[in-house]
Amino acid sequence: MTISEILKAAFVSEFVDLTLMQAVVIFLAAMTCGGIICLVYRLNYRGALFSRSFCASLFAMTLITTLLIMAVRSNIYLSLGTLGALSIVRFRTAVKEPMDMAFMFLSISAGIICGANLLGIAIAGVACVCLILFGVGRLPRMVGTYIVMVTADSSAEQRILDLLRQGTRSASLKSKTVSNGVIEYAWEVSLKGRDDSFIGQIGATDGVNSAVITKSNTEYI
Repeated sequence: MTISEILKAAFVSEFVDLTLMQAVVIFLAAMTCGGIICLVYRLNYRGALFSRSFCASLFAMTLITTLLIMAVRSNIYLSLGTLGALSIVRFRTAVKEPMDMAFMFLSISAGIICGANLLGIAIAGVACVCLILFGVGRLPRMVGTYIVMVTADSSAEQRILDLLRQGTRSASLKSKTVSNGVIEYAWEVSLKGRDDSFIGQIGATDGVNSAVITKSNTEYI
């Protein structure tokens, strides 16, 4: 008995042949799951630069994973070949938002579950998880810390400090660089609500060359 025959005899009960109708139903369920994921991702996205290609890739990822799992579960040779092929694949695309990773994993999971013909679990699970993600995305954002960077003459230092105390909840000096009479400051501040009008007052102060405020996670305001 050859190795392939031994493996086939041992795992024959685990591999099933899918009919064309079953494959079509599974594929339609995967399309439904992928569509739900893409819709919720679009509604939940709160950044400045929405990527259509990434949204489309979530849909494609669900379908591709479904096709792969359908092939794997119906043929032992494909399953072993896929295992070897995937072991050499490396993905190096940078994920800019942590939530994007959650949607990517959800798309892959949906494809796996659909490919395993657990359609009820796939659709209900995707709908439930997407509802939770949508709810989390609608929660109001907490006011975080900001970085204030000011370039000014030394004569304006006291006025800048006064405006910082008046316009922020707290301010902590992170760096101070002096060069040819010009001082560069960097403070970590906590705003009073979302009021950032103090930065305009600092910028209009005599002796101030520039004033910039940026959020600590690189979101600019």
